[in-house]
Amino acid sequence: MTTEARLWDGLLDSADGGLTVLAVSHRPRVLDRADQVIRLDAGHRLR
Repeated sequence: MTTEARLWDGLLDSADGGLTVLAVSHRPRVLDRADQVIRLDAGHRLR
């Protein structure tokens, strides 16, 4: 398991539905576990 995977697993597992976690990433794999994903382009939200 990579350091990145351990970091995200630990962070998201500790949140356990009781916290809001804001993650910013260019890697789609990182966002796979997100409940919601907001995509931006040039500072504007894409729909």
